[in-house]
Amino acid sequence: MYIAIRTRSRREIRIARSRYAVRVLSISQIQYLMPPSDSAYREFIRSAPVVADITEIAGDAPARLMWLGQYRPGKKVLLYFHGGAYVMPLTQEHLMYCEYVRGIVGREELAVAVLEYENSPHKRYPYQLMQASAVLAHLLASGVNPEDVPPLPRPHRVCERMGIADR
Repeated sequence: MYIAIRTRSRREIRIARSRYAVRVLSISQIQYLMPPSDSAYREFIRSAPVVADITEIAGDAPARLMWLGQYRPGKKVLLYFHGGAYVMPLTQEHLMYCEYVRGIVGREELAVAVLEYENSPHKRYPYQLMQASAVLAHLLASGVNPEDVPPLPRPHRVCERMGIADR
């Protein structure tokens, strides 16, 4: 009798590990074990063909934008808010997804701005929304056309919303 053993990719193992941690560990334990968002970003940048670019945004709710791709006028901007219920930091999987979207859309046509928000309980909700508002205001004040930052309610409709569904 033969037993089929399915090998798992590193990505599948990381996802399974994250799911297990969310079920078993407390919020503070998860935050202790996971690298901070900026560490995940810098590690991803080392392995991806992207130049590190972090924008500091001052104000009542200071925030940081971590860029994938350089913005230039006329280029679309995906303002990406990673999941994690305002508790978990950014992971490499989030950045892989953003880079995947850039590959579909066209790396020369899309820049991704990832908000590094403050995790709860250090900063409680709605502080993260204040950071998101400050980031969007910063993008618009710096000359980004509002039409180039489309609202994206569902990630699987990125191409459709950006007007490039025919590719």
